[in-house]
Amino acid sequence: MILGKPKPRRERPAPKRVSRGAWITAKAQAIVKRGPYCETCKTEYATDGHHCLIPFQKRYAEYLDHEINLELACHYDHMTGDLDTYEHRKEFYLRQVARYGKQAVDAWIESLPEKLKISHRLDFMEAK
Repeated sequence: MILGKPKPRRERPAPKRVSRGAWITAKAQAIVKRGPYCETCKTEYATDGHHCLIPFQKRYAEYLDHEINLELACHYDHMTGDLDTYEHRKEFYLRQVARYGKQAVDAWIESLPEKLKISHRLDFMEAK
């Protein structure tokens, strides 16, 4: 049996890598400012960072890896899914307003691309 020529291998572009340097810096700054404990249960050490107001999306990492969007969480609270509820996001927003001021938090949200603002419920911003 005679086989034909092998197909030439198609060059694949290198996968896009997201630099996590901004995320690591934001998490470290938050731990220094807020303390090392989980912001939800306040008893366990914060081992995880949770994108609270707007969940992480790889292509928008440079916008979302920000201290205002970061909640320090223990691994248990992060994995339960309780941090992803609308009520928790609203409560976190009010905590961030008390921490950074309403103008700073709202300015960060307004600086996001329109697609991110439309795709997530941000109506809790009018709560206070």
